[in-house]
Amino acid sequence: MKINKIHCKMASIPYGSLYQLASGATRAATRVFVFIETDDGVVGVGETGATVPERGGETMEAIYANIERRFGPLLIGMNPFD
Repeated sequence: MKINKIHCKMASIPYGSLYQLASGATRAATRVFVFIETDDGVVGVGETGATVPERGGETMEAIYANIERRFGPLLIGMNPFD
């Protein structure tokens, strides 16, 4: 079994109520969903994101781009169990 495709989708998921932090408030969480497909047709799904971008400097767009352009291509052809 080998990884043959990796792609991402970004989604905004609404909270049930306002989520308050010291840096501000938000009504939704934006997450990046990562789909890893194998040559056997198996698809794995994971998610990631920056909980408080102001603290680490990461943005959802940067996470998405790094997976799509840098990390994803490095995994193509690898065994997903390695």
